[in-house]
Amino acid sequence: MITLLAIKNGKSYFRFKGDRYYSCDFAKASVFPVDQAKKVEKYCATIQNDGLVKASIVQLTITETPYTKE
Repeated sequence: MITLLAIKNGKSYFRFKGDRYYSCDFAKASVFPVDQAKKVEKYCATIQNDGLVKASIVQLTITETPYTKE
């Protein structure tokens, strides 16, 4: 099992490039390992300070299983 963090606002996620961020869908979202939580908290605070006050950190839990074609 892998746990990652992302930032979400409503149905949109965020992608980070350098010191800029963009709203995007899940497939393009930036994800971070839990040990980078402080960095994610800073990113989230920046987004909230820019007016998107409902932006929040979400935890994504990925479970790896073998693929079977149905």
